[in-house]
Amino acid sequence: MITAIAGLIIKHKKAEEKQQRVIYGKVCSIVGICLNLLLFAVKYLIGTVSASIAIVADGFNNLSDAASSIITLTGFWLGSRRADSEHPFGHGRMEYISSLGVSFFVLLMGFELLKSSIGKLIHPSEIIVSKSLLLALGLSILVKLYMASYNSHIGKKIGSTALKATAFDSLSDCLSTLVVLLSVGVFRLWRINVDGWAGVLVSVFILVGGFNMLKETVSPLLGELPDPALVERIREIVIQRDGILDIHDMIIHDYGPDRKMVSLHAEVDGSGNIFDLHDVIDGAEQDLMNELGMLAIIHMDPVRTDDDTRTKCKEEMKQLLSGIDERLSLHDFRLREDSGVTCMKFDLVIPEKYETPTDELREQVLKEASERWPDYRIEMQIELSYVGVKQ
Repeated sequence: MITAIAGLIIKHKKAEEKQQRVIYGKVCSIVGICLNLLLFAVKYLIGTVSASIAIVADGFNNLSDAASSIITLTGFWLGSRRADSEHPFGHGRMEYISSLGVSFFVLLMGFELLKSSIGKLIHPSEIIVSKSLLLALGLSILVKLYMASYNSHIGKKIGSTALKATAFDSLSDCLSTLVVLLSVGVFRLWRINVDGWAGVLVSVFILVGGFNMLKETVSPLLGELPDPALVERIREIVIQRDGILDIHDMIIHDYGPDRKMVSLHAEVDGSGNIFDLHDVIDGAEQDLMNELGMLAIIHMDPVRTDDDTRTKCKEEMKQLLSGIDERLSLHDFRLREDSGVTCMKFDLVIPEKYETPTDELREQVLKEASERWPDYRIEMQIELSYVGVKQ
């Protein structure tokens, strides 16, 4: 149904690819609002009549989901606005900010429901079990499974973390509603009132879900590690250009879904024509824009490919680093003359969560390199392998 509705709107508006993404997000959010409000109304009514705090809690969980969909809808709307002089990279991060608001709202709702459930434990009351109550809970599970399905499908289709989080939240709702259904069944069969405990459990589900949503939302805002598949794809696109030997120091900047920017260094043969090499770099930047829609800034690093001394020294330095730790690597290796002294310069790359302090590692590498090349001046930068940031 979601795909059909979005398809009709896209066809009517003759929407471009970026517009299609927003349309899918808005349709999913609006349908989610309607279904969650319906579930809340039904559960609140039946929960109040049957005196079940667990069902009322589950209903308020659906209300929080409706509010989440409203905020997500707002995020899609604001995030789709064009770039302007104040925000030259667009407003795509509004989706992340809207998800942040949803997370806090869900946590607040979970906390309030937890207090109500504890009150029900202290002052329990009898549950009035009816067929309409069981029917409402069963219907809720089916509706939430449907919502999880379409949010997951569309979320993957358009690459939306907000919709993926909504899909996970819907699956969590299925589990919490199942807990409520089991508590009603326990009371009906054995007259044991576990309603308060079920309410506590549902509240915990809400709190855990809200905390997980918060972590997922904060991560891209802080600057998370890029997808390895994206990094590899960028490398493939750039390397396929004749004249580019290797790349390093790649940094990906995330300004929202479908709004990413990449900067990197590309090694080229230093003996080549500077104007031809510049055209190669321009071509690689355009390839990234055409294939990934990413604005790219590529720094050209000229290296000597016809210097046997450089090649030999580079291989010996690799062996030296491997003797210290096989996980160490290097790039941007060069030899140059400076005031009659040969200067060996390179970037040392360390893996994530490297145990040895960088100062200690720097001292060890420089000591062993100076012993092997006593007449050379060694200049070394240490950087993290996963972001290309100098230490």
